[in-house]
Amino acid sequence: MRRLPFILSLRGDLDEVRRRQVPTQVALELGVPLAEARAFLAALPLAWPKNDELEVLNELGLCAEPGDATEPGPCAAHEQLLATRHCTQCDAACCTVCVASTGEPLTCSACAIRKRRRRGFFYVRVAILLSILGVVLLYAWNRHRRLAWRTTWAAPLEVAIVVVPRGPIDGDVLTELRQRGSALQQRLHTEYRRYATHGVQPFRITVYAAPGTPPAPPAVPDDIDTLSGLARYTWHKRNWVKSIDDAVGLPSEGFDACIYLVARPIADGLPRTVEGVGEDGGTIGIVEIDLSDDTVDLALFVAAHELFHLLGADDRYGPTGDVQVPGGLAEPDLQPLYPQRFTELMARQRPVSETNQVLPESLDELRVGATTAGEVGWTAH
Repeated sequence: MRRLPFILSLRGDLDEVRRRQVPTQVALELGVPLAEARAFLAALPLAWPKNDELEVLNELGLCAEPGDATEPGPCAAHEQLLATRHCTQCDAACCTVCVASTGEPLTCSACAIRKRRRRGFFYVRVAILLSILGVVLLYAWNRHRRLAWRTTWAAPLEVAIVVVPRGPIDGDVLTELRQRGSALQQRLHTEYRRYATHGVQPFRITVYAAPGTPPAPPAVPDDIDTLSGLARYTWHKRNWVKSIDDAVGLPSEGFDACIYLVARPIADGLPRTVEGVGEDGGTIGIVEIDLSDDTVDLALFVAAHELFHLLGADDRYGPTGDVQVPGGLAEPDLQPLYPQRFTELMARQRPVSETNQVLPESLDELRVGATTAGEVGWTAH
């Protein structure tokens, strides 16, 4: 083992020049990097007891002759130095330079490096996850703010009703449906004015029609209540919506809500409606209906029903489809109570007696009840 006689000179006062030279001398003598030599010197006192030189050297693992160390054997990282202890992680022999450079008395330099790397990777992972979380929270906040703005009714909401044919639909029917879109817009404006005192028009409705026969919308899975089922359905629905938008040429931005009206030709002369699917408080709604020249207004009525779902309104009918009383009645104070003259939008059917109810035949029957108006923010004005 190498002798290091000049190390004992640290017990006296050194001038500034010699003090700057000491780390380099130690690094050359011990055969270690300069950084480790500096860490080693930083751990030493500036003065040693003069009569304990051998004990100091033994403790440092810098013995004057082989065999002088209390624990013979070379350091695993510095073969020219004697080990003074063993790493508690890997049991490798380590010297005082290892201890000084790692800052951990019971850890060798290799384990210290691995520990720092693991800690570094951990911090990187945490930083990435926090960044992703920040982006998600920012997106959610912006989305919530944008959706909440809709029910302030500070400006008309831009609404697209996209007809998605699922069979041969008469061109005249599609033309009539486009034209009746303005009638729905006016009818909703009339209902809005029953609750609001200012003259802002609540909706601007534009009707589009997809060319050809696009694919059917994805079916709602049985496990829609689970996280995986919801994620899978949302993914398929988004892809379907994008394919329809691309076919129609619908702008990706510019609409506050889009209702996709999946229209089938009437096969048996009896119109059927299917409960719509929409994001509660979202921007996309999907409804299915049998479409003919006799059901144009009914189709627009169902589209408006789904639109109000997107704005926060609840259904006004029970599990069996029966209209709730009195919440589902357009005129709950009418005397006699039946037949009702209007159809509450979220009830979708007009009670004509205590046991019978019929589908609306015209947009003139549409009525927004007080509870529904409160849910979409109309009564706040």
